[in-house]
Amino acid sequence: MELDVLKVKVLKMESLDGEIHLQQCPPEFRKVAEKIVVMLDKQSFKDTYVTMTELDKKLTLRYWKEYDGLIHEMFLKRYFDEDFDPVGKFEQWFLSQATNPDTISRARRYLVSDARLLIIPKNIAKHAKQAENKWAKHVYQFGGG
Repeated sequence: MELDVLKVKVLKMESLDGEIHLQQCPPEFRKVAEKIVVMLDKQSFKDTYVTMTELDKKLTLRYWKEYDGLIHEMFLKRYFDEDFDPVGKFEQWFLSQATNPDTISRARRYLVSDARLLIIPKNIAKHAKQAENKWAKHVYQFGGG
């Protein structure tokens, strides 16, 4: 996944404060989408992935590390807590601090399809379209709802 650096530069130049503002993005995930663009503008996404689901998982983990304090909560506190329970700590952190993975995925989908700020490699996009068509055929064939 690549960030369209030229479009990001234009967005920064168009804003009065030099920050990323996605005014056309739905408000329920606008801040998350803006943070994803800032995060990828600072450091590109070099992870490899085969499916969009895998991309969403890797992007979610990176987002949690960057913005939601996952590393601090899960690893740094371990050394100061004798009764460290990693599953319990993760559950507590996830329920109280973590951005919902669905929100991150929706923001990513917006950045790819509507804003066209994220570029998905052609082979991954082709695979995603095939999976989408297969799912649509299945829903049509067996009823969806």
